[in-house]
Amino acid sequence: MRRKLVPLGIAGILLAGIVGLNLLADNMTQKVQKAEIVIESGYTMGGVPLKAGNYLVVHKPEGMMQAGTECTFLYRIPHVSEKDAVVKLRCTPSQGPVVKEFTLSSTHQPDGTYAIRSIQFPGSTEIHNYETAR
Repeated sequence: MRRKLVPLGIAGILLAGIVGLNLLADNMTQKVQKAEIVIESGYTMGGVPLKAGNYLVVHKPEGMMQAGTECTFLYRIPHVSEKDAVVKLRCTPSQGPVVKEFTLSSTHQPDGTYAIRSIQFPGSTEIHNYETAR
């Protein structure tokens, strides 16, 4: 009986390892997501007031895999380099239905501003959630 359990145990461990590696590989192959958006006056993101205008939103999935590392960057267009980010935030991902266009959700604040609380890129089920105040 023990001779049958040992090979089954080894097979189970190998199967769990293969599944884990496949999940890790899927996360590593996610692409950087980008979207150009227009923000009206009165919006904040991560506690940072945003001026009205055009912005580039960039989400780098590798940032989610490293503790304490930002994964979402907001650049005022035209942006020159990576260091020109107006906002750098770490998101908390959740799942939702696929959207056809870039989606931004905000919460009306007591001071009259709107705090951006989540974004979602076209064709994705992943919602990127942010803290509304710092």
